[in-house]
Amino acid sequence: KKLKGKKLLEPKLDGVRCVTVVDYQQKTVTQYTRNGKVLENFGHITKALEGYMEEIGRSYVLDGEVVSNSFQDLMKQVHRKDNVSANDAVLHLFDCSPLEDFLNGGWDKPQSIRSLFTKHWVQENADKLKHVQALEWEDIDFDTPEGHSRYVELNKAAVDGGYEGVMIKDPDAPYQ
Repeated sequence: KKLKGKKLLEPKLDGVRCVTVVDYQQKTVTQYTRNGKVLENFGHITKALEGYMEEIGRSYVLDGEVVSNSFQDLMKQVHRKDNVSANDAVLHLFDCSPLEDFLNGGWDKPQSIRSLFTKHWVQENADKLKHVQALEWEDIDFDTPEGHSRYVELNKAAVDGGYEGVMIKDPDAPYQ
C-alpha cells in the first residue's frame, strides 16, 4: 500500500549479478561481480559480445544477471579455475550505460529508455547472441487498484515460476 505511482516490474532472477564492460578502445570484454571480482568462466558470452565492438564503435557497460539451469551448479562454476562447465549460462540484461558515464558514476537517461534500448538491442542481435537475453518487464501504476492487483499477480507468478519475486524500478531513475 505504500507504493505509489508508475513503476517497472521485472522478475528477480536467481543467478550471479554481472556487469559486463565492453571496452572498444582496449578491444576487450570483461565481466565483473557486484564486488568487482572478474568473472572468467562465461567465455561463450564474452566471445559473442566481442563481435559487436566494431559494429557499435564505442565502449559500454551491460548490466544483468547470469543464470544457469541450476543455481547450485552455477555457483560451483562461477570461480572455478579448472574443469569449468558453464556453457548453459545465459546473461539476462536489464540495463546498460556508456562506459564513460558508468565510470563517472551514472547515466542520466531514465530507466524506461534504458530498458527499451537494451530490449531492442538484444532483439536486433538475437541470432548472434544466443546466450544473451533481455529481461522482460511490465509497467504498473500503483495509483490504481488494478496496479496493486497486477503487482500481487506478477509477484505470485514470479515465485511460482521459480524466481525470487519481482524487482520494482522507478521508470524515471537514472543509472547509478
